[in-house]
Amino acid sequence: MVTVTHTTASGAGSGPGGTISDGEGDAGHTLSRATARLLGRTTASAGAVEEITVGSGLTLSAGSLSASGGAGWTQIATSGTLSGTGYDFTGIPNTYADLLMVWQGVSHNNGSNTTIQTRLTTGVSDTSQFGITTSAAASSTWYGALFIPGYTKPAGIMLIGTVSSSSSALLDFNSFGNGSSLVWRLSGGVTAWRVAPGAGSFDAGTLTLFGR
Repeated sequence: MVTVTHTTASGAGSGPGGTISDGEGDAGHTLSRATARLLGRTTASAGAVEEITVGSGLTLSAGSLSASGGAGWTQIATSGTLSGTGYDFTGIPNTYADLLMVWQGVSHNNGSNTTIQTRLTTGVSDTSQFGITTSAAASSTWYGALFIPGYTKPAGIMLIGTVSSSSSALLDFNSFGNGSSLVWRLSGGVTAWRVAPGAGSFDAGTLTLFGR
């Protein structure tokens, strides 16, 4: 709220004498402004205060200006260096629209070829665990991402893009076949997400989960 001390004159307009009309301010000398406006100045050089509108990607509510979340991805969690027979992202918040899991240098230590697999859960019921890479040796390292749009819904799809490569600069075909997608169904939506080798353990790489 902006308050000023001024001289009022009924029916008078603003003028150099410092008077403003009653319609421009109430008895408490509070200036009226349209909703969802900030006061500042965008015109170059010093001058009068101007109204500033709230642009896209921002919200102004209860006196607070904040990002609306539509501008990009927010990191939810990261695995750190992978080890063990699998990794679970648990307690995934339901405050986002989509999920993205990024893979960097993921590998396993099994003595023979195996796939990397994934499973979704609500914390009460689970989907089956499903292979999302081709079967590969322990020397293989995997990169790519998994994308779930609308993960809070009771059903949806998972888009899959993974490839095994040691190159630091890569643009390649997806190693996962069958249309590079899976269909899932979970009453209550996804609250946890597991990735695991089909046999053996993880021995390198990181997984990072993002939401938007």
